[in-house]
Amino acid sequence: VYVVHNPGELRLEAVIVVRFVGRKRKPLSDAERIERLRSQLDEAEIMLKLGLHPNLVAIRGICLLRNMHEQAGVDNLYVFMDYVEEGMTLTGCLKELHMHTETKAQLALHVAQGLDHIRKCFPNLEFIHWDVKPDNILVECARNDGTLTPQTAKVGDFGLAMTTAYASPETIYGFGSERAAQTQHQWSWATTFLEVLIGKRSWETHTEAVVELQRQLEFVPHLGDNDGNLFLACLRICDRCMRPEPA
Repeated sequence: VYVVHNPGELRLEAVIVVRFVGRKRKPLSDAERIERLRSQLDEAEIMLKLGLHPNLVAIRGICLLRNMHEQAGVDNLYVFMDYVEEGMTLTGCLKELHMHTETKAQLALHVAQGLDHIRKCFPNLEFIHWDVKPDNILVECARNDGTLTPQTAKVGDFGLAMTTAYASPETIYGFGSERAAQTQHQWSWATTFLEVLIGKRSWETHTEAVVELQRQLEFVPHLGDNDGNLFLACLRICDRCMRPEPA
């Protein structure tokens, strides 16, 4: 990934380059090019359909460009995306930053708004983000007096991978089914939010996630202050989302 500066719009962009040369720097065959391109183009198509949204990682453009340093006839694929200079993943925020419950709840709201936009763009469930998790959420941060403060969360990585620790029971037992598509966003959002609230993930399966949530609900300290009350309220939201009928 490279970073370029667009002076006309005063915007930094991240450029992902897919190279079409093999290990011996020879041009790939048409079949090899198609195979290497398939997943990137599928993901880029989804991102272009989603358009620009403050809580989704956006794609600005995609093109094939001739690389003058390679052998004649070799083009590389360039994908232009927003670049966040002071950004990190939500996983990185949990490891490196101290966040109050209010900040965590705000970031969770941003993720929910991004997922809601996906649902509106694909009302018939043609596309579902199967892998919502802290690693796939980018957080824009502001630096004040040397301290990073989380500002905005953006959902990214629109491939078709799936991490079982954040997958709903319907997804585990019926991946690709209509019921799985209906439940995956709410479940993965809830397990992501749960991890953010408690600061780490202690589960590998959906049943273990439910056990951890119930343990937190049972033993959460009733501090009586605003942060403690908000923490408990957030846990109850996760609990509601992880029920068979959350509405």
